Amino acid sequence: MTIYYLLISIPSIITINSKLNNKINNLKINNFFWHAFFFILVLFIGLRYQVGTDWGAYLNIYEFSKKINLISIFFQSQIDPGYLLLNKFSSIFSLEIYSVNLISSFIFLFGVFKYCEFQKNPWLALSLCTPFLIIVVGMGYTRQAIALGIMLYALLYFYRGQNILFTILILIASTFHDTALIYLSLLLLTINKKNYIIFIIFFLLLIFLFFLIIIFFDSNFDFLKRFSYYYKVYITNSYNASGTIYRLSILVFSSVFFILFCLNRIVFIKIERRVLFSMSIIMIFVYLFCLSTNTTSTYIDRLSIYFYPIIITSISLVPQVFNKTKLSSFITTVIVLMLNFSILYVWLNYSNYSDRWLPYNFIY
Repeated sequence: MTIYYLLISIPSIITINSKLNNKINNLKINNFFWHAFFFILVLFIGLRYQVGTDWGAYLNIYEFSKKINLISIFFQSQIDPGYLLLNKFSSIFSLEIYSVNLISSFIFLFGVFKYCEFQKNPWLALSLCTPFLIIVVGMGYTRQAIALGIMLYALLYFYRGQNILFTILILIASTFHDTALIYLSLLLLTINKKNYIIFIIFFLLLIFLFFLIIIFFDSNFDFLKRFSYYYKVYITNSYNASGTIYRLSILVFSSVFFILFCLNRIVFIKIERRVLFSMSIIMIFVYLFCLSTNTTSTYIDRLSIYFYPIIITSISLVPQVFNKTKLSSFITTVIVLMLNFSILYVWLNYSNYSDRWLPYNFIY
């Protein structure tokens, strides 16, 4: 467990030091620590051995990639083509699963770091990512982690109004995990009187493409198999997502905080405000639905990962919201970091699945 506590301590200590010592805010010094920690995490996640809940499943995918030819990768329904293609190239050069994990961790962390860098308190934002996003998702859900990294990076283009690049990146992310397509719905937030005709044409083309895919894949029953796979794995399987309601509670707290304290107090890019507000409202309704129906499905748990920008942005703004004095800003920062540390502590000691991360093994 010690290595995980050490991992979360690094950005936490730098966050505190940045409040106490202005020297660390020097651009060159800050960049050095930022990039050094990035590469440490890439190696930490990428060169792990038998760590993470799906380690065995990913080894099976790597073995499967040895047997399948390149063309067939795009015409099978079992595995997301982007991730299978990554495994295929690795197997061609006999680089083993570690090269797949290294590339995966680089893509994932690149997106996470870029999104945190965009925040007003980058190191605090990165600290907030460590317990769940970096340790649990990054080391346990490799395919979804890659997709998430690309999605977070895509969000930055979306905030800048570069919708075409955003769409392309989301489509690329979907080749690693189909559920990434959910982010395309964010385009609806940009509709106005000037561009609504373009959007109607765009979505009609998407629907047309969707039906073409159904017609093409149905000849091999692959499309229906894909839906059947997700239904079996995320809806009807025996996996007990007991931590869902707790993770949703953190998301809802962050959502409420954003609406009450950040929405009208902090300066945001217009579309960024819309995105975060929409995510917050959705999460509140999902949470109420789960409480009222006693639902803790794996599907809701996995999809909630894509709403993590709410936590990254709103909770990293806590010190800025309560910044009447330097002391109050410092105290709130420490409180946030302590609560963040407690999340990791509780997960490591009480989660039903944390044993699959323990002990941490580095390569062989």
